[in-house]
Amino acid sequence: MNPTFLIVLVLVTGCICHAQDRVEPRIKNRNAPSISSYYWPPHADVRVYFFSKMFTPEQRARLFAAMNSWTKVASESGSSIKFIYAGEVNRIMTCTRCLTVTRRQVHKTDRKHYAFFNPVKQDNKRLLISAGIDFDFATTNPQALQDFMAHELGHGMGP
Repeated sequence: MNPTFLIVLVLVTGCICHAQDRVEPRIKNRNAPSISSYYWPPHADVRVYFFSKMFTPEQRARLFAAMNSWTKVASESGSSIKFIYAGEVNRIMTCTRCLTVTRRQVHKTDRKHYAFFNPVKQDNKRLLISAGIDFDFATTNPQALQDFMAHELGHGMGP
């Protein structure tokens, strides 16, 4: 092997490795997440309502799986927030510690999203009183709904 090639290879490798040591400053909402401006109170039992006739049995099962995953993580982390299925409704619930899951044309109005977490009511300490999750009508794949549900529930889990 050519010794000049080896020297160049070592120098280039050293420069590449050194460049990766540089730490970029964190910029909120650009390369660092923002801190949620709302969250469920610790130890809350959040009653989760699904809008009537908007989810198939398989889709509901996947939404339950996401709720159960967050309940387990919250228990292990000490926040002890529980997501408890409370039935089907025909309106947005605004009761204390209520979360309503529904569908609307999310992607049509915002091309970057297929689901939204919406705080409906919160107190002066940023604690959620009630909230909603909207899924786009076009999202029908049960696994996709589970993934979106897990993501959206995370928005209410605190700073």
